[in-house]
Amino acid sequence: MVEHLIRDAIEKLNEKRESDEKVRAELEGLDRTIMISLTDGRIFNFAIENGHLSELRDGAIQNPDISIESDAETLEGIFKGEIGAMKALALKRIRVNASIQDMLRIRKLF
Repeated sequence: MVEHLIRDAIEKLNEKRESDEKVRAELEGLDRTIMISLTDGRIFNFAIENGHLSELRDGAIQNPDISIESDAETLEGIFKGEIGAMKALALKRIRVNASIQDMLRIRKLF
């Protein structure tokens, strides 16, 4: 289920990039690698390449720019709007390793 929600979020953000000038400007020229590690052992990754999000892939990557660690239930709750990302961070149900700039940018986009 969580994999499907991540794929949908990537697709929606790419669509939003095409239709929203502010989102397009925020992502323009941005290149980042993102890895999501779940407590059940599943690991996913995707990239932002010149502002476009790639498809979700299985597996770990070396030295991601942004790494996210959580359990599937918390990520599902964030994507469904059942828990806020900031609350999940405060409760230590999700950990994000990223620069401050990337954290602020991610927060604005989602």
